[in-house]
Amino acid sequence: MSYAKILSLQQFGLNAMPVELECRQSLHLPSLQILGIAQLQAKSMRERVLSALESSGFRVPARKIVIQVLPECLREGSQALDFAAAMVLLASEGIFSIERLHKIAVLGGLRLDGSLSPVVEALALPSFFQKQLFSSALLPYENSEVLKSAQLDGGGGFQSLKEAVDFLNRRIGRGKRREEVHRPSKNLNPNYLKIEQVEGHASAKQMLLAVAAGGHHSLLFGPRGVGKSFLASALPSILPPITVEEGQEISAVYAMSGETWEGERPFRAPHASISRGNLLGGLGKNKFGELSLSHGGVLYLDEVLEMDRSVLESLRTPIEEGELRLRRGDYHYRLPCRTTLLASANLCPCGLLGDSRHACQCSRAEIRHYRRRISSALLDRIDLYYPLHQGGELETCKASTAEFRELATTARASMIARQGKANSRLQGEEVFQVKAWSASAKALWADSCQSRGYSRRSSVALARVAITFSDLMAQGEVQDEHLYQALFFRSDPL
Repeated sequence: MSYAKILSLQQFGLNAMPVELECRQSLHLPSLQILGIAQLQAKSMRERVLSALESSGFRVPARKIVIQVLPECLREGSQALDFAAAMVLLASEGIFSIERLHKIAVLGGLRLDGSLSPVVEALALPSFFQKQLFSSALLPYENSEVLKSAQLDGGGGFQSLKEAVDFLNRRIGRGKRREEVHRPSKNLNPNYLKIEQVEGHASAKQMLLAVAAGGHHSLLFGPRGVGKSFLASALPSILPPITVEEGQEISAVYAMSGETWEGERPFRAPHASISRGNLLGGLGKNKFGELSLSHGGVLYLDEVLEMDRSVLESLRTPIEEGELRLRRGDYHYRLPCRTTLLASANLCPCGLLGDSRHACQCSRAEIRHYRRRISSALLDRIDLYYPLHQGGELETCKASTAEFRELATTARASMIARQGKANSRLQGEEVFQVKAWSASAKALWADSCQSRGYSRRSSVALARVAITFSDLMAQGEVQDEHLYQALFFRSDPL
């Protein structure tokens, strides 16, 4: 046999697409050409494939060999197609039956000694298994945790190229699979700041509870030193435990970014001087910014009004849609960013406005210019606002971190069971379809939106927050008291 074709996978961001590798051998001057990928990548892949084949005891025939990747792959630097390139060459030579690879994906890197190296692209395979595009896969052993036991008859994890060929030639039994090692953590990190360590600020803590339960974007504002950052630091301690599905997504993000994930909801707090590229990502080779690295967790922007306005405005669409859409060459790909935005801000450049102990020295024009750094369009996408005052420490809150976390977890579970997503992701008429409203609460909502001059987006945000307070109180319908609570946390911030 002088021709063979097998399946593999190429990835852009977290979006993957199946690719075909075909190989043809002909009686011309001996050479190995690899088409469909960048020239430098093709050259390095050729050397790895030839060295791995020789180290594994396979003889490369003295023929002209052409390997074609379809469609063309643009991601430079990835070695995910090395294993597939070697296997399609061996299949074209008849080393094993190509029928064994029907609907089987071949994915992995090759070392010069013929051993297989793990690749992050394997994390995208489960979605293709669900769609039944692939029935199983041949993978490096370190990636094999994505396979299920039933898939080990047709595929599995292998330590080397030779071991995979022996499997296809039935010299060894079923494929192997590594047990999952990146399990989401169910326990609270002892290093987190506990909610009870924050003195007073009972109302602000109630707002954080709603943020944790419903995933709502929120803003804390007030004079410097009032405790905004301290409160924000306590939010991770009351977030609901991460689910297995969320863990798989976050694990994929961190694996591709090259950072280590500890199995907990991310809490990212970049400096106010961060650039647009470092915040959004998309620079270089599938680089993930702080926005995507906070996927499934919290993105905390302290001193948000100190940030460049263009950087802030770039958040508008991604925080609303939960994904960042990018384009590279002829391909469009998306980076996930379903995060909870928590921001904090002073009310003036000097930070003393609202401080009863010190006088603000800023002019009205300076304050007005300072507050214009965040647009009304971005504020429209923030569900909860709360002002902190110097007297906030006089308030008391007896609830513990464990109690808050339990309330948030129970409320989030009820949302997922009812509508399959957190309340923060409800849009338009969904706010009245997923849960019953009392007649008086719906009338109060309409009157409040009209009297406050709310936009359509702000009106929906008010309803979302009311539903979250109803869920926290385990009520079967949204009532007036839930709407009053939502209105309390919709104070005009700036």
